[in-house]
Amino acid sequence: MACGDALAQGPAALPPVDLTYDIDVDVDPETGAYSGVETVVWRNGSDETVRVAPFHLYLNGFSNGSATWLQESSGALRSFAAEDDQRWGYTEPTAIRQIAVGADDPEAREAAELSWSAVQPDDGNVWDRSVIEVALARPVAPGETLTLEIAFEGVAPGPPVARTGCAVDAPYCFFGQWFPQLVARGPDNKGWVTAQFHAATEFYADFADFEVSIAAPADMMIAATGRRVDDAPLDDGRRRVIHRQRAVHNFAFAVLDGADFIDRHQPVGDGPAVDLRLVWMKGRPVEAERLTKTLKATLDLFSARIGPYPYDVLTVVYPPVEGAASGGMEYPTLFTGVIADPILIETPLRSVKLLDLVDIHEFGHQYFQGVLANDERVEAYLDEGFNSYWEEETLEALFGEDATFGTFLGRKVDGDALEAFFGGDGPKNYREALAKRPSWLFARGTSGGQIYNRPAATLRTARNLFGTERLDVVFQEYYARYAFKHPTGADFLAVVDAVGGADMAAFFRESFYQPRSPDYAVSRARSRKASTPPGRYVTPSGPLLVRDKPDDDDGAAMEAFQERWLAETLAAYGGPASDSNDNDDGDRDGESVTARVRDPGWTDIVGSRDGSVFAEPLTTVQAGAVGDADAVYQHTVEVSGSGWRELPVSVQFTFANGAVLTAEWDGRAAWRRYEFFYPSRLVSAEIDPDDRIVIDADPENDVKRLEADETIARKADGWGAAAASFLALMANGALAWL
Repeated sequence: MACGDALAQGPAALPPVDLTYDIDVDVDPETGAYSGVETVVWRNGSDETVRVAPFHLYLNGFSNGSATWLQESSGALRSFAAEDDQRWGYTEPTAIRQIAVGADDPEAREAAELSWSAVQPDDGNVWDRSVIEVALARPVAPGETLTLEIAFEGVAPGPPVARTGCAVDAPYCFFGQWFPQLVARGPDNKGWVTAQFHAATEFYADFADFEVSIAAPADMMIAATGRRVDDAPLDDGRRRVIHRQRAVHNFAFAVLDGADFIDRHQPVGDGPAVDLRLVWMKGRPVEAERLTKTLKATLDLFSARIGPYPYDVLTVVYPPVEGAASGGMEYPTLFTGVIADPILIETPLRSVKLLDLVDIHEFGHQYFQGVLANDERVEAYLDEGFNSYWEEETLEALFGEDATFGTFLGRKVDGDALEAFFGGDGPKNYREALAKRPSWLFARGTSGGQIYNRPAATLRTARNLFGTERLDVVFQEYYARYAFKHPTGADFLAVVDAVGGADMAAFFRESFYQPRSPDYAVSRARSRKASTPPGRYVTPSGPLLVRDKPDDDDGAAMEAFQERWLAETLAAYGGPASDSNDNDDGDRDGESVTARVRDPGWTDIVGSRDGSVFAEPLTTVQAGAVGDADAVYQHTVEVSGSGWRELPVSVQFTFANGAVLTAEWDGRAAWRRYEFFYPSRLVSAEIDPDDRIVIDADPENDVKRLEADETIARKADGWGAAAASFLALMANGALAWL
């Protein structure tokens, strides 16, 4: 297959590439062993002469307990058990030859045997062999082509671990990151982006054309990246299946005693018709028609709101429970879903949309990890975080906001709690900016939240602040500009600058570079009947001493002064309105309530604002019923700010008579205090009542209630959160690190 040649299948919009792989591999699913030969052809499109070619050997991350991946994960990620009965995984070249440039006759080709050695550019761990450098016999000048023939062998770990491997007690293998893969070029084709295999992030490679020939037992089914172009029996009881795919950055396949369901769908928009194939192990039930319906709807939503899916094939593999650690993983045109097991169909878990959730999430990776293909090791949030946002958008669009994650035992599952479980420690523990590089070096215990939850919450907040349509336009432009181009965070911000508007751009820049999540809170709330504070007051008739417990002789004078004090105090505050504002329905319409606001001001490296005390009218959201005209209450509410520059928020006050008043706050200062009068008791004070600020580190402290009121919903449904945590624990082996 010549470098850059277009294959017959596939949409014409797929770009030409500088890299091709032609691979022949034989696999033994019983032992996990495999061996193969690959021809790698790379055109040097840079202005540099290349003398070494680095390759990833990802499975060596599971070859010994001293490898960097196992050291970073402590063996805990995706159920790896570093014990004697664990089948260690590895990939190693057995020979590498450089083919002479310009030798058209395969029989006359000149080949030079090459040497290679492991390198550890990230951590210097001499026991890590996840990257090798191949010393070339002949340098490759700009415009020239490098052709390498690599013989290699390996073993897939057993049981599966961290996305790849073979089940020990079931006829199932999933081969991910199994072949020697050329390291990606850097920005503007400068140098190689050589990095080791790290536990907290995934993979990065340049786009290539693949032709892969897989030999396996004849009674086993093969599901792989791309389109099957040949399937023929061999003389030794095996079969050979060939798959091709243009313009993808990876190739994975499964070998299993399987069953499948095949359908075809034409997504909305300009993309090609897509052949859908769902594959699972025989005897393990999968609701294939229902899940296919979900996939079709997801294809339509992404095509309509982001851009067309560029490939004409999509395969989903549902592993058995014995291979659960390979579930929930994405590769171009192929991904793995949740386990195929009766527990998800024949128990109360059937009403929980775990299978739909994971299929939607992994399909989204076809866009963010598959087509946009940023360097996840450096900026993982551009894939995992963005994709988590679109997962929730899709679930809501397909199933409705009230049934996004389904139900368990008749109760709605709290989707935010489910996501929080997988996100690691809470936002209060974040102390690094979202855009910090590289992503594999986030503080321990925070990487999941920083990579998945925080960016998704940032996007949901942007949607709430600026509208779905504006944010969709940003993603459409981002996808149109950077498909197949490995964008960076700076590229995304440039798109927001261009089409999102100045306010959205300012919000995203702050969200990406603030080290900590904002935490709005109602820190204090008090409501009491208005009365004259004790002390010495000067009146027209002379000084008056007001006491907490006045004598009977002072009654008339005190009552008169109390009325005067209240009237003058209300006048100074600017409200509340008199009974003349009452309407025929017994409601108070158009009340004018003014708060005295104490704001301490703020200062940062950008600028400052002095603190001040000022009057601010409160807006009536809902008028209250007429109460006792003589019952006037004095209220004090203090809120804590985020310290962010671009995160305004609402503060809402709810009263016993049903009235709701609100104030808008820019949130810049560390705190703010509202003091005002109103003829009803304050029931609650709440910041961000519409839950627009999804990135708030602790939504539970956003509300204070002065008395029990069943009509005011809590910020989170405790039962739903508990159910979500329970479900997450059950599914953890299959779903962690989707």
